[in-house]
Amino acid sequence: MIPLSDEEIAQKCVRNVKKALGDDSEWEIEHFEVIRAVKAVTHFKVGSHKHRPRQTTSVENLMIAGDWVRDVSSSLR
Repeated sequence: MIPLSDEEIAQKCVRNVKKALGDDSEWEIEHFEVIRAVKAVTHFKVGSHKHRPRQTTSVENLMIAGDWVRDVSSSLR
């Protein structure tokens, strides 16, 4: 992936998601950001999203944010 341009990486991601969802419709990317972290690793694995805590808490006006939480408003279709 390192030699690919940011645009090529974004298109590759779209192709992979479409393939995983079995979707052959046309998608248009509205915004994307590629962050290149040399010698970095990810802590995520396929299927781990459902085990992450939600952003909302039992404390009024307190939300959790960061890489380890799942967004309440988003879901895979």
